[in-house]
Amino acid sequence: MNRLKKDFNDIDISAESCLGYCGDCAVGPYALVNNEMIQADTAEELYEKIKKLI
Repeated sequence: MNRLKKDFNDIDISAESCLGYCGDCAVGPYALVNNEMIQADTAEELYEKIKKLI
């Protein structure tokens, strides 16, 4: 998340304690990008997926 904030400082990036996708947070890293859930096996892979969507 810090890397995203640094690389994309003009975009609203925030952390939430729960997004309501029960169980998905235990499987691996994920994020919501424009209300679409993005999942990956690693934080680096998630970062690359998010970067493509921005």
